[in-house]
Amino acid sequence: MTRVRTWQAAIGRAEQARQAATDAEQTTARMKQALSRTDAAQAADRLAATWTQQEEDPQ
Repeated sequence: MTRVRTWQAAIGRAEQARQAATDAEQTTARMKQALSRTDAAQAADRLAATWTQQEEDPQ
């Protein structure tokens, strides 16, 4: 019976490690998406600033 408990404990730890890895992957994906949105927003802001200057000063 001790071997069964040892195996059950090992399986439990492996399952916890798998879940932690999945959680970390999901967190990383969310961070990448947020950074991508931030980069896109900053690029849009730069483009809008350039376009506004050209419209105000059409030389």
